[in-house]
Amino acid sequence: MDIRTDATKADLFKCRRLAQQRLREMQDAWMIRKAEEIQGYADRNEKQNFLKAIKAIYGPCIKGTAPLLTSDGTTLLTEKSQIL
Repeated sequence: MDIRTDATKADLFKCRRLAQQRLREMQDAWMIRKAEEIQGYADRNEKQNFLKAIKAIYGPCIKGTAPLLTSDGTTLLTEKSQIL
């Protein structure tokens, strides 16, 4: 390989490593701030703010259902009477 190519690859890997390291530092700092914020809400019994902060971390609760097929797997059951 060409020496310039090896140097370019090394520079690329170094930049990527530094960017990933900085990103991890930023994520860690954000998580620490969020933990302190949530702990403050818990200490002050601020239930609504506590739940909002938890939702910001984990996202909204998704309540979905998977489609239900007949035993032979060909027809989609949509009515409760078909399922029960």
